[in-house]
Amino acid sequence: MELQQVLLKHPTYILNYGVSRINIRLGAFKRMGLDSKCVVSCMSLTTKKFERRFNVRLDETQLEKSNLTRYERFGQLLASELECDAVVVEKIIKRCAQVLALSEQNILATIGFLRHSLRFTNNEIKKVIKNIPNVLFLTNGTLQGKVDYLQNDVFGGDFDSMQKVVLKFPSVLSIQPENMQARIDFLLGVVDGNMGRVQRAIVYYPHILGSKLQTLETNAEVLLQHWFQGNNTSFQEGVLKAPNALTRNTELTQRRIEQVLQLGLNYESHANLNFLMKTEDTYGTWLGNRQEEAKDRRVNGC
Repeated sequence: MELQQVLLKHPTYILNYGVSRINIRLGAFKRMGLDSKCVVSCMSLTTKKFERRFNVRLDETQLEKSNLTRYERFGQLLASELECDAVVVEKIIKRCAQVLALSEQNILATIGFLRHSLRFTNNEIKKVIKNIPNVLFLTNGTLQGKVDYLQNDVFGGDFDSMQKVVLKFPSVLSIQPENMQARIDFLLGVVDGNMGRVQRAIVYYPHILGSKLQTLETNAEVLLQHWFQGNNTSFQEGVLKAPNALTRNTELTQRRIEQVLQLGLNYESHANLNFLMKTEDTYGTWLGNRQEEAKDRRVNGC
């Protein structure tokens, strides 16, 4: 097992033991002809215990902070700037190991942008970086362009709405403005050009900006024709209350609509679209309860 494999499988070792120490112990195993996989279970041993167990001399006395590698510096930088613990650092590295190649200057510039331009707290910055580590690769100019587009073009200068969207859906920072605009144009078509309604829908469920346009279009057609029976007013009201219904798997949406319609329910008797967002388990329970109610109605002649 090489150093890179150890670090990718066990990123917390970067903070707990340091790359230099890992390298020294891997080298000792290699010289002894032992399976280097065993080093993973022996990292927590003190130097003396390690030497006694394997009858080998380790030169770990010269390890100094001045010799920290980029792996260790990355972990310590996040710990000092954002109070990130080893678990958070591990998740970031597992999502995007390439962040270890970034310079301290680049990382600090992105953290500074999120802190000052978006007014995020340390915990909020941690959430953004943990969700999309590749945000650290974006220049401040690129980030500013996307923030300006959201704040000015989408929300008419409303900083708070823009901030809520980025915090709810950090991946929005990695989406090109033209791709977001295509989703917004679609929503405007759904609600007859009412931008205020579109803004509220985006703040409620910003993930819609990252959904496939074809999925949105197909789901809209299925909901309008099959669930709302062509009633455009009811369709608009339903979608604005639950814009996430447009992002669901289309086949799943159609199947559930057919099952619910077979029970004698429709958009007039069952106005909300929550049944489309339920997990398979909770939907199964919900459907079973509705089936029992339908049986009771038949028995009672209702």
